[in-house]
Amino acid sequence: MSVFGAVAAAVSVVLVVLGLTPRSRVAARLNALRRPGTKSLGRLRAVHVIAPATLRASGFSIAIEQLVAAKIALALVGALLAAVVALVVPIGPLVIAAAAYGGFILPSIVVERRAAVRRSEAESATASFVEWTHALVLSGRPVDSAMITLARRGTGAPLVDDVLARAADLYTLGAPLQPTLIRESRDAALGSLARLAERLERARELGSGSISVLEDAREELRSAARERLLQSASEVEGKMTLILTLCYLPALALLVVIPLFLTLLAGLFG
Repeated sequence: MSVFGAVAAAVSVVLVVLGLTPRSRVAARLNALRRPGTKSLGRLRAVHVIAPATLRASGFSIAIEQLVAAKIALALVGALLAAVVALVVPIGPLVIAAAAYGGFILPSIVVERRAAVRRSEAESATASFVEWTHALVLSGRPVDSAMITLARRGTGAPLVDDVLARAADLYTLGAPLQPTLIRESRDAALGSLARLAERLERARELGSGSISVLEDAREELRSAARERLLQSASEVEGKMTLILTLCYLPALALLVVIPLFLTLLAGLFG
C-alpha cells in the first residue's frame, strides 16, 4: 500500500508540474507545426472542460491541455489524500470519490472566478473609456483620434487594454478602427465595448454624429453601474445577518443559554 501511495504521489507531482508550466509562444508555434500524433498532451484539447474565452479572460498563460492536466493531477492528489485518511478513519469510497471530484473541479472554479473578476473590472474600465472618449470628442477631437489616444494611454483593466492595444496597432497598419475593435472585443467577450464600436460604425455609415452615440452609451453604462451597486447593497443585509448569526450565536449560547440551563437544572435537582 505504501508503494502504491508513493507511485501515485510521484505521478501527481509530475502532472502538476506539467499542468502549471507556462508555455512560451515559440513552443506553441512549433507544436502547431507538428503532426497531431507527436503532441504529448494534444488529445487533452478535445476535452471540453472550460470555454477558451473564459481561459483567456482569466489571464493565466496556460493552454487548455495544461488546465486538463492540472485538473487530473489535483483529482489524483485529492483521491490520494482521502485514501490516506481512509487508512485511519473509515470514511468509505464515496468520500474518496468526492475528494477526487473536488480536486478535478477546483482549477475550473479558480479560472472562472478570476475571469469573472477581470470582466467586472473590464466593464468599469469600459465605462471610463466611454466617458473619456465623450469628453475628447466634445472638445473637438475626431472619434478615431480620441479612441487611439486613450488606447495608447490605457484604462487600467488588462482585458480592455489588450483589446484597445491590438486595435490601435492594426489601425496604425491601415485597418479600419471600428470593425477591428468589434472583432477584437467579441474575441475577448467584451460585450459593452463591442456594442459601442458597432454603434459608432453604424453612425459613420449613416452619416450621423458620434456625440449622440457616446452619450447614449455613457447613460447605459451609468445605469448598469447603478444597478450593480444597488444589487450589491441589497445583499449586504443578508450577509451581515449571516455573519452576526455565525459570530454571536455561539457566544450567546455559551455565555447565556448554557449557564441559564445549568442553573435551572441545579435548581430543579438541588
